[in-house]
Amino acid sequence: MNNRGEVVGTSDLTGDQVFHAFVWSPLTRKMQDLGTLPADTYSVALGINDAGVVTGVSINSSFSSLRAFEVVNGVPTDLNTLIPADSPLQLQTACSINSRGEIAGFAVEKSTGESRGYLAIPTRN
Repeated sequence: MNNRGEVVGTSDLTGDQVFHAFVWSPLTRKMQDLGTLPADTYSVALGINDAGVVTGVSINSSFSSLRAFEVVNGVPTDLNTLIPADSPLQLQTACSINSRGEIAGFAVEKSTGESRGYLAIPTRN
């Protein structure tokens, strides 16, 4: 929940076969389905900052691939596309985001499969 009263989470869709991330706004009093990243089936929203940027995880149908994401102005982005291609980490979850846009989450080290925490700090242009 952020200081504007917006709440994020996950909810089953009709038929209870899949679940998606959502954001709820006190202005509309409705849940907005945030969908998933391309080729994924499930998603979970885990954090939201006061600017309304949502963070979470998008998951494939077999639960074998997790990708950290952010949603800015309704557009979801795989955080792995925003880090160097030769990064030793695969970002799996984006657990929280602060007012500076810094994201904390969990990743897996590609070479060893070990879990790691990360802090992603956005660059300013």
